[in-house]
Amino acid sequence: MDKYIRIILGTIILVLIGFLLGRCTDEVKTVTTVKYIKGKTITDSIKVPTLITESIPAKPIYIIKSVIKDSVTVQVVDTSEILKDWTIKRSYREVVLDNDTTGKLEINADVQYNRLQKLGYSFTPVEKIIESTIVKNPKLELLGGVGATLNGALNCQVGILKNHLGVTYMYTRDNVNNRNYHGLNVLFRY
Repeated sequence: MDKYIRIILGTIILVLIGFLLGRCTDEVKTVTTVKYIKGKTITDSIKVPTLITESIPAKPIYIIKSVIKDSVTVQVVDTSEILKDWTIKRSYREVVLDNDTTGKLEINADVQYNRLQKLGYSFTPVEKIIESTIVKNPKLELLGGVGATLNGALNCQVGILKNHLGVTYMYTRDNVNNRNYHGLNVLFRY
């Protein structure tokens, strides 16, 4: 009986030593992930800029129409078309910036009566979030265990795992036949 207690205590001590050695052989890696999260869109108008200069071109381009007078075709300036063009409201939109890391900047402008009526922008920022995670991968894993069978045999085993492959030594005591067995196991973890 004293022999079994020594075997069990020896196994417990080997498991404890294996546990402590296994904790000392951790390989530490830092895994960094970068995420870009879309922010809240900011929309606003800008005060219409003050006019700085105005100039009349030397050769203006007029809207011309053909008119028949006394069976002769004459080219004249189409005043009604010029007035219609002058009163039309034109809206312009341009995407200035659009990428995954900075965001999206869009400007819009309204022109009517040959003047800038409205100037606005819409900006959707992107926030950069960096997350770091520390991952511990053991270089060596030491393992041990004890067990019993239904026919009265006791066993203990001690082993080493590296990555997915391991080797264990097993000692079995058969109390019925009063014999000792030794074994070597190859383990594969998936």
